[in-house]
Amino acid sequence: MLEGAANRALLFIFVLSLLYVLIFGEDGLLTYLKLKKNLRDSTKRIAMLQEENKNMRMEIDRLRNDKEYLEDIVRKKYGLIREGEKVYRFER
Repeated sequence: MLEGAANRALLFIFVLSLLYVLIFGEDGLLTYLKLKKNLRDSTKRIAMLQEENKNMRMEIDRLRNDKEYLEDIVRKKYGLIREGEKVYRFER
């Protein structure tokens, strides 16, 4: 009778050990879940960066090829004016 209880105790310890390794081990469930989250986050970041790159390429193309757009940007950013134009500034 004692032998059966010892076998059950060993089996119980073995199952607990196996579950521990499967969940907390180096290649266990927790590691898998962390890697899956990292992959999901990285995929989102890549998509965001690809969209940002696309927008930047479009901006570069407009700056290179659309003279009116370039002039508008330069006027706004640097306050440049054409020869013969006058600038009026109003204080608030």
